[in-house]
Amino acid sequence: MISYGRWLPARSDISPTGPRDEASSGSQRIIAMLPDCCTGKDQAMNRWQELVDNLLTDLGTETPGADDFRMNIDHKIWEAEQTVSYSVPMTPYETTVRRLHGFQRELIERLSKQLKNDPANESLREARSLLENPWLRVPEHQRPDLR
Repeated sequence: MISYGRWLPARSDISPTGPRDEASSGSQRIIAMLPDCCTGKDQAMNRWQELVDNLLTDLGTETPGADDFRMNIDHKIWEAEQTVSYSVPMTPYETTVRRLHGFQRELIERLSKQLKNDPANESLREARSLLENPWLRVPEHQRPDLR
């Protein structure tokens, strides 16, 4: 019979305040508990928070009904998307398209939350409309397909 006890730490060795990655054998390491770790979605959502905040503030300066209202909003979104495109990947496998879609997803969620509080805000409605309906955007600003 094979005993696995020597490869794993005893239950008494695993404590929430103690070392989290040490096993009884120096060459064998396990992660016993990860309560402080964020999920992938949480990390992605927090990654673009500052950029989204700045963009939402910038969108608030647009005057509905002004000349080129839609074009100005589209351009501001596009500028933020360019920042995302040229940002450093979090993993070696992260593509520009995936980064853009993550940012756009977060932006749409934040726009939706703000529109629940202020449904009459035309700038935010226009921004969400442009993101959800890419054919409304200036052709040079349309997002790539995720295939």
